[in-house]
Amino acid sequence: MPDGFLLVDKPGGWTSHDVVARCRTLLGSSRIGHAGTLDPMATGLLILGVGRATRLLRFVQDAAKTYHATALFGIATDTLDADGAILSREPMDVTPIEVAAAAARFVGRIMQVPPMVSAKRVEGRRLYDLARQGIEVERAAVPILIHEIAVDEVSPGPYPEVSFRVSCGSGTYIRTLADDIAAALGGRAHLVSLRRIAIGIHDVVDAHSLEDIERDGLALLLSSSAGLGDLPAVSVGPDSDRGLAGHGRGRPVPRGRSIRRVARRVQLRRPPGGTRGGAGMRVFRGETARWDPGPGPSALAVGVFDGVHVGHRHVLAALRERAEDLGFPTGVVTFDPHPLAVVAPERVPLMLTSIDHRLELISDIGVDVAAVVAFDDDLRMWSPAAFVTDLLAGSLHAGIVVVGEDFRFGKDRTGHVGLLREMGTGLGFATEVVPLVGGDAPVSSTRIRAMIAEGDVVGAAQALARPHEVRGPVVVGDGRGKTIGVPTANVAVPPGIAVPRRGVYAVWCGRSASEAVPGVANVGVRPTFGGAAETVEAHLFGFDEDLYGMELRVRFVARIRDERKFAGVEELVGQIGEDVARAHALLA
Repeated sequence: MPDGFLLVDKPGGWTSHDVVARCRTLLGSSRIGHAGTLDPMATGLLILGVGRATRLLRFVQDAAKTYHATALFGIATDTLDADGAILSREPMDVTPIEVAAAAARFVGRIMQVPPMVSAKRVEGRRLYDLARQGIEVERAAVPILIHEIAVDEVSPGPYPEVSFRVSCGSGTYIRTLADDIAAALGGRAHLVSLRRIAIGIHDVVDAHSLEDIERDGLALLLSSSAGLGDLPAVSVGPDSDRGLAGHGRGRPVPRGRSIRRVARRVQLRRPPGGTRGGAGMRVFRGETARWDPGPGPSALAVGVFDGVHVGHRHVLAALRERAEDLGFPTGVVTFDPHPLAVVAPERVPLMLTSIDHRLELISDIGVDVAAVVAFDDDLRMWSPAAFVTDLLAGSLHAGIVVVGEDFRFGKDRTGHVGLLREMGTGLGFATEVVPLVGGDAPVSSTRIRAMIAEGDVVGAAQALARPHEVRGPVVVGDGRGKTIGVPTANVAVPPGIAVPRRGVYAVWCGRSASEAVPGVANVGVRPTFGGAAETVEAHLFGFDEDLYGMELRVRFVARIRDERKFAGVEELVGQIGEDVARAHALLA
């Protein structure tokens, strides 16, 4: 019996188990399993392992998955999909920008409560079995990773249909995500369609219908190496000769050999040096000549990447795609400080992210290595040839370099993408140029800074694919908030970080990426009390823990009003009550 992977385009109405059972009959094999369940109502890519390839399904199951979904906003059902009984109908008036801003809050590492119709077990029983008996139990939130949410269309009307695409990690429930996005806008939603369009390197366009499988059978199998084409090899040294990759029966691995998880001739790189950032991303800093990314070529993206906005994410998505095609590890080259801080200090912009925040966002996208180049008077004098030869090809072993079409490099920005491509040909690496995002008004860090300066945090969130965030330690203030019944955390935002225009905002706050406490924040000088220094003060709803000395993250969701001076404390307290009510409505 041949072994390998089978890409199936699952039809609606079938369970994943139904598909496996049918393929067992069609292929004449009982040894078939699947990588990642699809609900009966969902269609799209289901990857099956046949024969010994069933042992490899766990590698496929961990790959990123991409879905196209359509949700009906304003109508809640007991199963969060169109098959359930309607629980409520509440019209929702939402715009594409509002939906995109709400969705941006869920990008990154978040906690999600599994739905009652899921296959999760509670005390040994499947949740969907309990749901069929009318039993609802408390479920613990679990960590998940959302790489990207792109809102494609929002139909007009009181119950708008919202079409969106999601790239996410394992264990994500799209029906719950849709309802959570609607809840962030003050309503409810349920899924009306869901299609899985990709798993790792595999796309649904390459999948086969059950009719195709009935006709062509085993001829449609992918080899195990092709099915796992984005996984590298593990290099085995002289001291690692037992119990590895299928040799767990105690047979020694021949010394110096490689156990290949796939056919690609690339080693999994785990050399010494560097530090770790985010989800295992290695970070290089300091003297570039001492960087040791390991043997073999790398796929690199180069830029400041301030904010890691949707344009940057477009470049990094291309980077990951090309790296997967070639079997290269991914690396990002970024700069700190911003080049203008050295070249033209009078023109240096306020930054959307600190370097540490920037590295977190890059790591969350799934990059293997980040190289932070110290931009100083020495580096500014490097010629384009030195930058490419010494840094990209020399220190970082470029096999392919991915950049945006406006990329410039070298002394006085004299290097351009045409020169990069020409030099790459001579040095043995490929160059891929990614078009800008946004058409005639491309997304850029400069545009986003302008939005923030105007207080347009909704527009900024859409361009960033997340709410704009500032961070800083909570410091002791004058204590006035507590005396009027509205205690606030005074966040000391570092100089040089872009803070929204003075005013009052609905915000989410937290001490980590996964913590999100609703609140209201004031950016300004507190004119009612004769203040002069600009501050960021956040009042966290229902939160009474001591935050002094801790770093607090403030994520700006919506602008409520301008800052203004009140006649007295009583009038101020009354307005704060209205601000709090408005923030509750925006964040509910």
